[in-house]
This record gives sequence, C-alpha cells and structure tokens, in this order.
Amino acid sequence: AQRHTVQQGYVKIAFMNAKVKPELPCTVEIVRIAPRFLDHKDNLPMSMKWISDQIADCLIPGKAKGQADSDERITWLFKQEKGKPKEYKVILRFY
Repeated sequence: AQRHTVQQGYVKIAFMNAKVKPELPCTVEIVRIAPRFLDHKDNLPMSMKWISDQIADCLIPGKAKGQADSDERITWLFKQEKGKPKEYKVILRFY
C-alpha cells in the first residue's frame, strides 16, 4: 500500500508540473521498464493499476476515486521494455 501511495504521489506531481495538460479524448501509453516481462493479458495491466487510476483521476477530476479509468474518452496502452536488474521506470505518453 505504501508503494502504491508513493506511485500515485509521483503521478500527481508530474501532472502539477506538466507544462502542457493532456486533453480528452486521449490515449495514455504506460511503458514499464524492468528486468523481466509480465504477461500482457493480466499481469502487465494490473501492475499499472494504481498508476492508471491516478492518471485517470488527474485527467477527470471529480469522479469517485478509481472510477475515472473506465471513461470511454481514455484509451489505455500498456507496454514494456527490458531493463537491467534494479532498473525500474514507468514512462507515460499522451496522444
């Protein structure tokens, strides 16, 4: 839970500091960089759940927490790249 809170905090800070705010409708691409791949069907999207919830909450303020990610104006893409051990990063792209 603590890790998820930290992840959500980073997303909030990124949105507050962004020079350009994404507009709806948009596509959100989240790229996970880690030593091992997760399967695309279940594990990859679930590993990004807290992050995608927070992104959606920032894009659509006012909805109940965790509900905005199902909005039809947001298309989600989950990708992953191989990285070195102990190299973990999430890249967010909006278009």
